[in-house]
Parts: sequence; structure tokens; C-alpha cells
Amino acid sequence: MLIFKMAFRNLLRQRRRSLLTGLTMMIGFILFSIATGFSQGAWGMMIDLITRDHTGHAQIHAKGYLDRPSLYKNFADTPELYATIAKNPEIRAATPRIHAAALAFVDTKTTGVRLIGIDPEKEKVTPRLADKVTEGAFLPGAPAKRALIGRNIADVLRAKVGSELVLISQGADGSVANDLYTVGGILGTSNDSSEQNNVYLHIRDAQEYLLLDGKIHEIAVLFDNYKKAGEMTGRLGATLATAGFKDLSAESWMEVEPEFYRTMQADRKGDDISQFIIMLIVAVGVLNTVLMTVLERTREYGVMAALGTSPLRIFALIVIETGMLAILSCCIGAFLGSFALWYFVAVGISYPEPVTIAGLTLTTLYSDFSAVAYYRPFLIVTLTALIVSILPAIRAARIRPIDALRSL
Repeated sequence: MLIFKMAFRNLLRQRRRSLLTGLTMMIGFILFSIATGFSQGAWGMMIDLITRDHTGHAQIHAKGYLDRPSLYKNFADTPELYATIAKNPEIRAATPRIHAAALAFVDTKTTGVRLIGIDPEKEKVTPRLADKVTEGAFLPGAPAKRALIGRNIADVLRAKVGSELVLISQGADGSVANDLYTVGGILGTSNDSSEQNNVYLHIRDAQEYLLLDGKIHEIAVLFDNYKKAGEMTGRLGATLATAGFKDLSAESWMEVEPEFYRTMQADRKGDDISQFIIMLIVAVGVLNTVLMTVLERTREYGVMAALGTSPLRIFALIVIETGMLAILSCCIGAFLGSFALWYFVAVGISYPEPVTIAGLTLTTLYSDFSAVAYYRPFLIVTLTALIVSILPAIRAARIRPIDALRSL
């Protein structure tokens, strides 16, 4: 306990130096915290856009569907399946979908499209598809032989709301599927690549068209918190297996969108590099200050050694001084940084030009008020300060009384 009292008194003896070193650590903590908050906020926003736009936080498929999607890898859309899904209280919504490839015709124009059957009522709860309708209206709640098409398809086919759309594909029984639909709405803009080749039908219309007889290809699931998607997907898969749906599998958005997930991980490594540079600046400042302190107090350490203080206690004294200063600086930095984080969470930073992602226009980047924006900077700043104090502490511990007196 005495060594802690000595360390605290030593900090007060050199108030100016302690203040400057503490400011270095505090500013490093605040910068690290803000950078972490923006990193979490940016990727949280991207994940929310991707998952709520198409994938959901998890998806349920027939086993092997993701590896090799096929019209024939389907499963029954039954009330028992939804009752099993609903057993998990953290699942907020679930919506069925059908996927197939087709040829689309309007008059003499034709193009290949990705046909997606959806439940309009459930789809309004899960993703943001309904918000992307720029012309016409979203699909009605009941089957009505209406279609939603992407803006690029509308441009290629020269289609507009009310145009007759012919779709030709392959039915589940091997026959040629063809039918006539009315364009009820157009999605997104020409710059929206997420809806470039998509044509949406009511799920009952799609089942009738493809002869799927009440079967679907996937169920998209939303959890209360996307951060728990991996853990909750594992639980969902176990629940399905226990309930007897052993031919089904649950995959998280990281598995459904592997390229996006790898891109996110690579970008986070870039954030780690920038944060490392911040910590390097803090480390150099702390090392310089602690080393100068040791050199100026050479006589003091020599006297302590002459009075019988062990090298280990001298070493511990310097490390504890640095650690106490780092903890105090981080606490003050956390308090002051909270105001900065709160501002960027509430107000954010406006983009110079609006950014369109997945058909939605973003004008502001927001930070995230998460625990990682506090404990990560705290651990790294404190550990960095302790590590850089080791070398000066070793130097002080090795000082011999006679050498200390000669240095005067």
C-alpha cells in the first residue's frame, strides 16, 4: 500500500509533467474512442442496410441451397415451421421467398431477370423494399398478377407502370412456365445496382407460376440485434433440428453475403492500422516523459537503493506511477469523449455529396455509442503506457548509489 502512496505523491510533485503526459494519454483515448465509434457506426449502418434490404440477419434454406442454388431445393411453407421459428423471443420477423431465373418481355424488348416471390405484408416488416418504390405502388396483399421491376429493367424493356410483362421460365415439373403480369411499380433508380435485374411477384403468384405447390426457397429472419446474428443463427439451427426439420439449415448474413463480410473485415484491419498510429504517438510521448523523469530523478533512486529499497520495488514504483496516470487520464478522457460521441451519434458528419447504397440515399455518417468505444481505448492506452514504462523502470532499478551520486 505504501508504494501506491509514494507513486501518487510522485505524480503530484511533478504536476506540470504529469499534466502534459496525462493530456497525451487523454487525447489519445478520445481520438481512439471517436475512431472506434465511427468504425462501429459505419459498419453497423452498412450491415443494417444489407440485412434489411435483402438478406435478413439469417436465412433458412434446404440443406445445400447456398452452395448450389436450384429451383428444386425447396421446402414446404407450413404454419408449424413458423411456430418453431417464433419460439425464439429474439426473432422479430420472418418472411418467405422464392427465387428463379426468367426471361422478361415487354412488346419486342427482352432481358434476363431474377424472379423473386415475396409475401408483401411480411416483406414490409423485414427489409426496406417498400421504401424503394419510386413509381406506382408496392405489391398488393393478395395475388393480383402484378409485378415490381427494377429501374434498369424498366429502362431496357421501355416499360412503365401499367405495361404488360411476359415472363418465361422453367416450372418445378420440368415444363415451360409462362404467364402475363402487369407492371404495378418500379423500384429504385438507374444507379441502384441492388435491384438491377430483380422482378418481384406475390409469393402465391410465383408459386402458381413455377408450379411449386406451396413450397419456398428461403425464409429471411430478423433478430432484435444484428450483433448477435452468429450466436442466434446457431440457436435457430438447433431449434429447427430439435423440432424435426433436419432437412433445413440456418445461415447467418455472414454466410449469405461472404464477399461483403470479407470486405468489412479487410476494412476493419485498415482501421486497426490507423488506430495503431494513434497509439504509437501516445507511446512515444509517454516514453519520452517517463524517461526524462527517470533521468532527472537519478539521485533519488540512488538514495532509495542506498537505503535498502530493492530494485524490484523501484521498478514497480515507476510502472505504478505510469499506470495510475494512464487510468486517471482514461477516466477523464471517457467523460469528455462521451460528449463528442453523443454529438456524433445524434448529429453525425454530413457527406459532401449524398451516397446511394442498396437503393437508399445516405447524407450523414453517424457514430455508435457502444461499449467497445470505451473499453478498447481504455485497455490499449493503459497497456501501451505500461509497456513503454518498462524500459525506463529497468534503467532506474539498475542504478547503483555510487553511480547516482557521480551523475550530479
